[in-house]
Amino acid sequence: MNGGPIESAQQALVTGLRALAPSDKFNVIAFDNLQEYLSEKGLVQATPEAIEAAVAWVLAKCFARGGAITVCS
Repeated sequence: MNGGPIESAQQALVTGLRALAPSDKFNVIAFDNLQEYLSEKGLVQATPEAIEAAVAWVLAKCFARGGAITVCS
């Protein structure tokens, strides 16, 4: 899932995050053999600041790691 496929997945997730309404709540989880959470405390209110922080997190955390693949949902 290196290159184009992971980049497409990242962009789809970013598009979904930016489509959230302020009344929505969300969290993002990156996983392969490990799990990393955007928020360990649970759901986050979809404020513009939280969404942009999540976008930065996705771009930093959601990538292929050698033989293991990080997938975000």
